[in-house]
Amino acid sequence: MAFDYHEVAARVSRIPSAPVIGDRFEIQGLAGRGASGSVYRATDTATGATVALKILSPLGEDDVTRFEREAAVLAEIHHPGVVRHVASGVTREGVAYLAMEWLEGHDLRHRLAAGPISIEDSVGLGIRVAEALSAVHARGFVHRDLKPITLFLRDD
Repeated sequence: MAFDYHEVAARVSRIPSAPVIGDRFEIQGLAGRGASGSVYRATDTATGATVALKILSPLGEDDVTRFEREAAVLAEIHHPGVVRHVASGVTREGVAYLAMEWLEGHDLRHRLAAGPISIEDSVGLGIRVAEALSAVHARGFVHRDLKPITLFLRDD
């Protein structure tokens, strides 16, 4: 019997009590949905920290392989412009997940909707994005979905 990732992800999102993913991450609520999965705000029961928990909803085996590679590369990168890896894996039910540090702030799309960005801020943002992408590319990974909604601006 083929495993249906979409069905498992749908079941996880329908569970009324806070489900625990990977025996460690207690889901608090949905933070957003994207092309490759859903991101939940969760509590790391091992540390008490809030994390962003990405749950894959792949279309095929290539998606699972790419997701596992993304997690492995993220675990290797220690750069202030790249979200920090916390843990990753596949649950007993076959749900692939990636836990990352929880960031407070908003995406660039949201910021642009509030009005124009100064030239100085645009140049600074461009430099930070280029440095982060350089760190990612140095490990052989190419970000395939760079756009304002995928660029997160921290509140700090």
